[in-house]
Amino acid sequence: AVIPDLAAAAIAAGADGVMVEVHPIPDRALSDADQALAFEDFDLMLGRIEAIAEAVGRGASEGSAGAEEIVIEIGRRRARLERAYELWRRLSTVVVPEASGGALGLTRTDLAGTPTLT
Repeated sequence: AVIPDLAAAAIAAGADGVMVEVHPIPDRALSDADQALAFEDFDLMLGRIEAIAEAVGRGASEGSAGAEEIVIEIGRRRARLERAYELWRRLSTVVVPEASGGALGLTRTDLAGTPTLT
């Protein structure tokens, strides 16, 4: 995975931080899908970056949030994002006509075109 490797290299080279795209379902992201990380991959990357930062003497300074606090906050934000995504998915469904077996039926699809209800 290119993004976690580049982020790790940046921290090892002295960067103070990295900016990363995170999405509940990266391959369905409307933008930057090729570089977006799933929540689980982001969690793994964060642990790796923390270990590298500590190894090169760039760990969290006193008074700054440690990895544990960051992970807790990420968990909170992740839960909010997942709720928002689910709400968006439900609200973004449309009913479209569909020919099935000679009869006209209705299919519900989300904005990506994935059938959700027949």
